[in-house]
Amino acid sequence: MPTLAELCGIYRNNDTLNAVLDALGLTHLHSSYYWSSSQSANKNYDAWAVDFSSGTVSYRDKVYNGKYNDFYVCCVRAFN
Repeated sequence: MPTLAELCGIYRNNDTLNAVLDALGLTHLHSSYYWSSSQSANKNYDAWAVDFSSGTVSYRDKVYNGKYNDFYVCCVRAFN
């Protein structure tokens, strides 16, 4: 899973990535929250998430948010 910084980079390039996904006939990135692998320093929350509809970065609780909201995971790998 991407770090918070990597996920923010994906969000900043969201339009380009969706254009490439469209050209390949693949599904666009959802306009919803995506989990990062970066953990929160706040003991009441588990991890950082990025909202791909607005770019908002916030702490999220996997138990509460995972149960009552749709959150996605975007796994990435480096390409050389």
